[in-house]
This record gives sequence, C-alpha cells and structure tokens, in this order.
Amino acid sequence: MREFIKTIIVGNKHHEAGRLHNILSEHCPQLTLAGIASSVPEAEKLLSCARPELAFMEMGFNDNDSKLINRLSDIDCNIIFTSPYNRHTFNTVPDTAIDCLQYPADVTDITTVVSRAIQMHWLKQQMHKLTTKPAAIQPKNIALSNLNEIQFVPPHEVIRLEACNNYTHFFMDNGNKITVSHTLKHYEEMLQPYGFIRVHQSHIINIDKIRKYVKGKGGYLVMQDGQAINISAGRKEDLFRVLKLQ
Repeated sequence: MREFIKTIIVGNKHHEAGRLHNILSEHCPQLTLAGIASSVPEAEKLLSCARPELAFMEMGFNDNDSKLINRLSDIDCNIIFTSPYNRHTFNTVPDTAIDCLQYPADVTDITTVVSRAIQMHWLKQQMHKLTTKPAAIQPKNIALSNLNEIQFVPPHEVIRLEACNNYTHFFMDNGNKITVSHTLKHYEEMLQPYGFIRVHQSHIINIDKIRKYVKGKGGYLVMQDGQAINISAGRKEDLFRVLKLQ
C-alpha cells in the first residue's frame, strides 16, 4: 500500500508557487498537496490544519522565516527551501533544509528533489521504528499467591477485589474467592491495563463486570455477582470518565 506524504508550499511568488503546485500534482503522485500559503497568517493556519510532513518554503519569504522554520520543525516536517534565481542564493541555507530548489525549476529539477525528500521520509520512518519500543505485551494470566500456593488466573474471570487488612480477596466468575497475601494497592497499577479501576479504599472492580449503577446519594455499583460496591466521592469522576458517563 502506497503511503502519501502530506505537502504544503509556502511562498510569496504566486506564479512560481502555483507552477510548482501544478508540477507536483502532475508528476509526483507520492505527495498529497494540502495547499499554498502566501502570507504568514495563511502559513500558520495551513500548518495547524494540515500538519504537513514536507514543505516547500521560499527563502526571504519575510522577516518571520525563523518563526515558520521553528513551527515546521516542531511538527517534524522536512523542508525544501526555494529561491528565485535573481534575488537569492543558497549560500546561507539553514541546517534544517533537506534540499534546495532554485526558480525557475523544470520538471526534472523538481522530481529530483522530491525523490530525495521521499527517501529522507522513508529513512526517518525507519529510524523511528528502531528507536520506538513496542508496547509491552500483557500476560494472559496473573499470578495470585498466598502461603500455600500460586494460582494463575485470566484477568477477565475476575469480577472484583476487596481489601481485608493486609490481604486481598479476589471474587471470580465461577463463584470462587481467592485470598492472597498482598494489599489492594499491590494490584491497583498491575490490573489497570486489563480494565480494572479502584472505586473505593477497599474495592477494585472490573468495569466489564458491572451490572448497573444505582443513582442517589453517593451512588453505588452492582457487580455481576450481585454485590453492591460503594464509590468514594473522590473516585467517582475517574470512574465516570472511564465509563464515558460524562
């Protein structure tokens, strides 16, 4: 599947920018053209809306070159600088440029710099893949240990957890209760990726096992095993956000 590179053109030379846009549209199908900006406000608006991956930017556009360059860098956009042949040279091109294009440019000039930009885009993606750690894979079972044994249970079979001094009771789908020699806090962060949330000082619940929420003063949950679970006032907002009730 071909990946398209979102592209914008920033320049005050209307004729040259329009000509560049036409050539890119006709000869560079790898680029998705999001528009042309001929002023600083237009450029800012285009950057915010399009968040481009490649920008053709005219040098000497105005006094805000540095500001626009910084904005492009902030969104990780590659820049190809352009310049009218009779006004500017490329002797002082900023280090942020991946290439330069001098007007008037023909089709070959333009497709050549685009090919380099595509290669740079691909290399950047490969580096990102190498430096980005894959998300941790959650184990299928969790280990519940006490003095006598360690049981391995699937998280989706757990309805709720209840604190009992320095111990925690796990209430299971099949009606069993497993008591482990750890506090409730020990499991709070561990179970979060599986859809569990702490709703009270003494209770962690599996949001997939909620039967209903009963309104009223304080309100409470009725779980799949029929148990009513109170909700602490300070935790109600987090619960409602997770359940998308607000």
